[in-house]
Amino acid sequence: MRMILIALLTGMLMACSQGTGANTPGDAVPAQPLARDTSVHSAAVPVRGETSLEERVANYPTVVRARMTSESIEVVAGAGRLQGKYFATMKFDLAVSEYLSGAGDDKITAIWVGDDFDNRQEAEDALPDIRARRDTQWDNREAVFFLQDVPLDLLPTLQGDNRYFLASGFSYEDNYSLSSKYSKLWLPSTEIASGATGQSGTVGDGQEFLLAMPTAPVGATGASGASAPAGPTITLGDLKQLTAAVNAELDAGDGSAEYKDCVRLKHRYAREDRYLIAEGKGRRVFRMYPTHEFDSGQPAGTTIYEDQVAGAESSEKRSKLWFDGRDADLFNVVTGDLVPVRSAFTFTQTVVSARPIPAGEYRANNNFLRFPFIPCNHVFTYEMTMTVTAPEGTVHEAFFDPVVIGAAVGADGSRGVLKPASFAIEGVGTTDIKRIRWESARVEVQIDPPGRPTGHHIDFIALDGTVVLRLDFDDAVDVLEEGRTRALTWGVCERPWNDGDLLMLRISESPPGLTGATNDVLCPPPPPQNLTASSTQDSVTLTWDVADDPTVTGYLVLRRIARQDTFSKFEVTNGTATTYVDTTDIEPGTKYIYRVHAVNAAGLSEVSRVTATPAATPSIPVTDVAGTSPPSPQGLTASSTHESVTLMWDAGDDPPTGYLILRRVAKQDTFVKFEVTNGTATTYVDTTDIEPGTKYIYRVHAVNAAGLSEVSRVTVTTRTVP
Repeated sequence: MRMILIALLTGMLMACSQGTGANTPGDAVPAQPLARDTSVHSAAVPVRGETSLEERVANYPTVVRARMTSESIEVVAGAGRLQGKYFATMKFDLAVSEYLSGAGDDKITAIWVGDDFDNRQEAEDALPDIRARRDTQWDNREAVFFLQDVPLDLLPTLQGDNRYFLASGFSYEDNYSLSSKYSKLWLPSTEIASGATGQSGTVGDGQEFLLAMPTAPVGATGASGASAPAGPTITLGDLKQLTAAVNAELDAGDGSAEYKDCVRLKHRYAREDRYLIAEGKGRRVFRMYPTHEFDSGQPAGTTIYEDQVAGAESSEKRSKLWFDGRDADLFNVVTGDLVPVRSAFTFTQTVVSARPIPAGEYRANNNFLRFPFIPCNHVFTYEMTMTVTAPEGTVHEAFFDPVVIGAAVGADGSRGVLKPASFAIEGVGTTDIKRIRWESARVEVQIDPPGRPTGHHIDFIALDGTVVLRLDFDDAVDVLEEGRTRALTWGVCERPWNDGDLLMLRISESPPGLTGATNDVLCPPPPPQNLTASSTQDSVTLTWDVADDPTVTGYLVLRRIARQDTFSKFEVTNGTATTYVDTTDIEPGTKYIYRVHAVNAAGLSEVSRVTATPAATPSIPVTDVAGTSPPSPQGLTASSTHESVTLMWDAGDDPPTGYLILRRVAKQDTFVKFEVTNGTATTYVDTTDIEPGTKYIYRVHAVNAAGLSEVSRVTVTTRTVP
């Protein structure tokens, strides 16, 4: 004989009682196994994991607060696909106090349909045993019942205003009691009903209902206002709010049956995922393990974990995974290509780091959208913990995101600059980093209390995981700053970071023979500031501000005539000079371009530029040059190999007498000059000292008897060695 469970009564245990009339409490005994036949109903809910209250409300359209007034047993005949079957049933007459979901009369009947038999007599003989196994201890309490409508096409004799308890899945246990670990559809009050009306001792929304079997007796028989049970409960008010929220969710969207099914599917998958994670098996469709561990300082794009996701039908219908929450910006999701598997597809979803991450514990909400093409937003969200471990010998790690170069750093309120800003070294104590900045070829770190963590160093780690700057505390210079604050400084020639960089800082014990930035490094000086020029008919005077750098030994002044490439060079050997007067071959009415560098033993500063045009001499008339300069070469392009550069241009309708070609290496000022004496030429191949992987800038002038054309420019980078 097999048993078909259509009804599921949560809040009851099978216990001893006899007869066919109203039952009386008996001694509870363990429930007998009950099987389930999924062919009886279509709204079957798998039972992997306990159903939440939200899932129960979504799956059961009628939720009532009621009290059982009587109970009976009888045999009913099946119809349709159940024709020829006879079922042992229990009927529970309920006096309804309130509908939390659905609507109906104040008196209804709830029916549990149990064992099925091939003839009526066998079913009749089984009834006393079925009744004997029922636990009656909750009969005289109000309860919250989750109910479905009776399927009259299968059980036509169950007429009237009836409901039934739906089985919750594949199970071989007592599936309608509070002891069930899967679904509890009869939630008894914690208090025994008092008086003939059956009202609870607690009035209103504060009334409590059991969510699971208590671990201690609940109240005393006939008493009202019993003490709180030893077990989880929910108040009527909270249950009303939950029911209203789920019903609002069901009624949202487009109102279609598909949308409602989608909402129910959401709760079902959430339950299955909770079950699988609790069992240590990971998620069903994407193994979202709740914890992960990896090493600090790994480059951006380091794989934290990945998995295959099954069931995608197309690129538009694939599942989606994303993060939000406290530390979500530290992680990215990379989605792989679809791979056909039978009639569906799979694809990888890989979680990677967004930047090097310091040691610590990080949390982010993992959001998983299983079916984005279904019309409800069933997002599964789980908090994940990422534990990041630093290498041995590390005493501190922090995010370092410079916001404004030169500004104070140390704010701990966000990840904007430096977080966290405090670290501890054994024997030294706790140290706070008050400021980190680069200015005037120096990195400055102000710490409090002032001191020197000897035997340690700082590494600044870039997005690609490389150390872009290393500062050895043993090499630092202790400087007394304005306001009598102390800072440690290191000579660092080039700016090590820029506004908006995402760096990581690590303070570690220094190994023997550590190499890093030291203060005997001499950097090129800063360029002259506020460079200006004034002129007479035969001189140009340059003026600048003296550099606040005692290493400056002088200045290099370069001059050229506008539209020409040859520079005249002048040297100023006084490092404190602030002017230079140029009288060398100055021509009135000529535009001059000046470039000025500060000089020290390390080399030249960046350049400062200024232009000047001395006034024309009135006594010397200015005459036009005979003829007209040619037009500049048109359509100038360049191609390269690792050892040559080919220039190409259009000769035009009026070819010049030739071409002048000037070449310089990018960021250098010296030009190499080539001449083409054929005015009809349209190409030039440069093989003179060409270096592979080098960026060259070319300037091409057409030439005739009147002089040079306007310039045409092109830039090319030679290929690297094959």
